[in-house]
Amino acid sequence: MNMTKNYLSFILIFSLLLLVSLACQVNLGGPKLPGTSVPFSTSPAQTLQVKFGNTFSTPLAPGKSTSLVISEQELTSIINSTLAQNPDVPIKNVQIRFHDQKMELYGVVQSDLAVANANLVLLPYIDAAGNIQFSILSANLGPLPVFSFILKWISTIINNALNESFTINSNAIKFEKITITEGQMSITMTVK
Repeated sequence: MNMTKNYLSFILIFSLLLLVSLACQVNLGGPKLPGTSVPFSTSPAQTLQVKFGNTFSTPLAPGKSTSLVISEQELTSIINSTLAQNPDVPIKNVQIRFHDQKMELYGVVQSDLAVANANLVLLPYIDAAGNIQFSILSANLGPLPVFSFILKWISTIINNALNESFTINSNAIKFEKITITEGQMSITMTVK
């Protein structure tokens, strides 16, 4: 009788612990942001929108080039501002880093059951048609690397979304050059 009582107590305690752990999210960890966070707010996001508007406020003659310089803080802010308007998107607290011709994206992926840090390393380039393309060099979700076939799928989605609607005053854009230095990305483009 005493053994049955101990067994029932054990089952009850184990069940309670299991329910409590299921009620909480499991943090899977993952890649950490190197250095300090890039601060984000609405001001840099608005600054980028103004810069973009100013760059294209006067019509470009076909073949004439223009450039746009984007900082880490501006892109981080506009991405987080966009994500805040879409609460169903599972990635939060995005941080963008520019260095060594690469763009690194850090963020926190959150579901009902788990939270994991994520990292995506992108190499931007201009293809023969004058479109910006991103090659994904690596990606980690939590402590695990993302499989290469998933990287190709993500890359295709990013590239298709980016190049769907690049127009200025109803004219198609041809990107000529993209340069990433420490903390900023510069894009040179012309009207086709």
